[in-house]
Amino acid sequence: MAEATTAWHSRFMSLTIRAEGLKALKKFEWNPSGVCALVGPNGAGKSTALRIIQSIQNSLEVGYDDGLRVFGAGPLTNLESRVGVAQVSLRFGAVTWKLRLDRSTVPFESASRMEHELFTRGNGATTQVRSSEGTQWGEDNKSNQLLLRQLRGRLDPDLTGLCELMSRSRVFSRPDLGLLRGEGSTSSNDVVLEVHARNLFAVLRNWRDKSEHEFRFRFVDDSMKELFPWFRRLDFENWGPRQGAQLPATNGEKLLPSDWSDGFFTSLAHLCAIASVDQGLVAIDEPENSLHPELINRLVELMREWSRTQATTVVLATHSPVVLDQFRDEPEKVFVMQPGHEQQPVQLDQLKQRDWLQHFSLGDLYSHLEVGASSP
Repeated sequence: MAEATTAWHSRFMSLTIRAEGLKALKKFEWNPSGVCALVGPNGAGKSTALRIIQSIQNSLEVGYDDGLRVFGAGPLTNLESRVGVAQVSLRFGAVTWKLRLDRSTVPFESASRMEHELFTRGNGATTQVRSSEGTQWGEDNKSNQLLLRQLRGRLDPDLTGLCELMSRSRVFSRPDLGLLRGEGSTSSNDVVLEVHARNLFAVLRNWRDKSEHEFRFRFVDDSMKELFPWFRRLDFENWGPRQGAQLPATNGEKLLPSDWSDGFFTSLAHLCAIASVDQGLVAIDEPENSLHPELINRLVELMREWSRTQATTVVLATHSPVVLDQFRDEPEKVFVMQPGHEQQPVQLDQLKQRDWLQHFSLGDLYSHLEVGASSP
């Protein structure tokens, strides 16, 4: 198991995400790995960078139209872009896959291995496909389905690996604590957390009851006991068609979700977000919300543990000085959307010398606009 995890880690580190002419991203190239942070001023494109991941995952699992909705209803293209069209590409191992983002046409996508074309798909009824061994055939175009998904397992091992990796990847935003407190979760068979954690209780109960997912439940349960020493266990109960939960208290009382603190709830949601993804990429937007600095420190360490053991890349898109200070010994893991640079993001140790950074708090540098300022 350890050898397989190490091998996947090595392959995953070869993932490069590129975008050109997409909203705020004129020229974007990113190679996230391990646990890393993405920072920068408002409007620099952090959210768009995360939406690339979410859009591709949605396109693979649901359809191309659903993937485009992630970017909202406005224009997709950057008005200052020289290419005039929004496009993204992923490089994984020896393959490169490209997708043009256009609401008015079927997806235009292509894939190549090194210099050899595997397929190019446009508006025609069929696409010519070439395997890495040179075999050629025609593939029917399904207007709302990516060929990357249609050809999974049939064309090239690295292309299959890329499809599996992106299908496993997820982006999470602020949990909907109001809904969870008032209504719980809809009962379901879900085993992956929803973007706003609305299915939190159903997912946790399913992890507990399904042997193949029990390791996820154990990680969350053990982590919550480490973060909150008074925590004993989470009990589940049915609220009609909804799934609820409660916490046994030391005095014999039971605490309902309406009694839970925001910090407890948010920690639980973040841990479930991380545990939803193995051998993939998980991103959390502004994870610092509602959390005490000590909780942030310990959560980041738990995220590192999951990343190491489950071959998962964790991205924290943040404005928090406290989160940034967790990367003092790894400035190369901080990616800065730095205005004035032709290509985004820039690794922190390329913006500032590593020896110089050792003399400062990374959070202070960010707070004092030494890095990630709104103007160059």
